[in-house]
Amino acid sequence: MDMMQLKLGLALNVLGIPIDLTHYREICNVAYMARCLKLYISPARIELPARTNQARSIPSHEEGGHPSRSLIDDVDEMHREIAGDADLGYDPFKKWTLEENNITTLLTLKPYIGKTIPQEFLDAHPAPKF
Repeated sequence: MDMMQLKLGLALNVLGIPIDLTHYREICNVAYMARCLKLYISPARIELPARTNQARSIPSHEEGGHPSRSLIDDVDEMHREIAGDADLGYDPFKKWTLEENNITTLLTLKPYIGKTIPQEFLDAHPAPKF
């Protein structure tokens, strides 16, 4: 698990969102809303089609030796690694924590977590630039 996946996992733990693909929509929405608040918890490119208010991660293109990346790949890899670590009695998040101001920012997202991003949140926060 790389450091950005670790940061994403810590953020999801703060919000009580399980790290598995059945919660993919909520994870995408949280990553998008966090970026609206200038908190970068995932390097994946995330877009928000206006007609759905559901964020989605589209694969990035390989650039400068950096491989293509998408949030679905990160979540799947994290889920498999966490399951393997649990078999060994190891919690990869135990020795790490987010900064207090990041935790505070994340907790402001809690009322907005769901299958869609509420329009009131989108109206109040400018779209992030990717």
